[in-house]
Amino acid sequence: MRIQSEKGRLFDLNLSSAALLQFFCKNDRFSYIIRYRIQLSFISFIGLGWVLTGSHVLNFWSNMKSTYFTKSISALIVLFWVFIPVSVVFAKGDPIRVSVSILPQKYFVEKIGGQRVTVEALVRPGQKPDTLDLSPRQVAHLGDSRVFFLVGVPFENQWIPKIQGTHPDLKLVPLYQEHRVAKRTGREEGEHSHAENPHRWLNPLWVKSAANIILKTLVEEDPSSASYFRRNHRKFIKELVGLNKEIKVMLKPVKDRAFLTYHPAWNHFANSYGLKEIPIEMEGREPGPRALSKVVQLGRDHNVKVIFIQKQFSKDIVASVARTLGAKVVSVDPLAENYTTNMRQVAQAFVEAMQE
Repeated sequence: MRIQSEKGRLFDLNLSSAALLQFFCKNDRFSYIIRYRIQLSFISFIGLGWVLTGSHVLNFWSNMKSTYFTKSISALIVLFWVFIPVSVVFAKGDPIRVSVSILPQKYFVEKIGGQRVTVEALVRPGQKPDTLDLSPRQVAHLGDSRVFFLVGVPFENQWIPKIQGTHPDLKLVPLYQEHRVAKRTGREEGEHSHAENPHRWLNPLWVKSAANIILKTLVEEDPSSASYFRRNHRKFIKELVGLNKEIKVMLKPVKDRAFLTYHPAWNHFANSYGLKEIPIEMEGREPGPRALSKVVQLGRDHNVKVIFIQKQFSKDIVASVARTLGAKVVSVDPLAENYTTNMRQVAQAFVEAMQE
């Protein structure tokens, strides 16, 4: 009875230690240096408990009558006691909660983070990232995330100060560098905007650099899953390299050709694959009669046969320009969540629409 009593106390102690360790694993705001030192201390303490209790059990076992039944029961009890704390101690904590601006980013983060992340995109299907107005609930909900990956779409600049003020502990991570500027339009020099085109994700090679930033951030947030994240990252980079090569081959027959768009979303895509984008929209506004006349003339000069639109920006003015140029109107979506599949479909749509 004395050994059973001591065993019982040690058993309760180990369960309590495991429960506390599980708490530290799940606490997102805990300092990681302190957290891992405490985890190491608890693991050492639990291991000591197992050794001491095991010695008591072995002593008790050797003094028991040598019967197969009694020793079997004792062995089962020891195994049951040992493996329950092990499963509790080494259970993974909650996934890293991540917020992103657009659905393609969600795809990128999930490709690298896998089951160790939960991702929410602020811009939902059908919404425009240029003019998104966050609800108070969305702003409040950002506080549940540990990381917010930025991609440079216009609504971010408007909302970042408020988000930072409301959630000072939220880590904001840009996936872009401001010094590399792509012109928004395909108009002649002097008529285009020099503002940076934010649709960077439509170039798979840019996504490679963004994937590196995502990997670095996730490893910082969860060092224990570093090898898992790196393995997923390697697979994703291989996927992007293959996608880029595939699109290059697909678009080779229409290289150097021009197309019209309503909203200038495809500038990075066009620059990457030797195409020319001519947008109808100017600085987020419909063009006046004079500007529209110049767009139509550029379309004629470049023998444009197609106008690409997206559902978020579909405008009646496109139909008028299409009739004037004798061009067809094709819908493509730069904000689809399944990035790789969508980019293949977009490339195929460009080839089919631009071939004579």
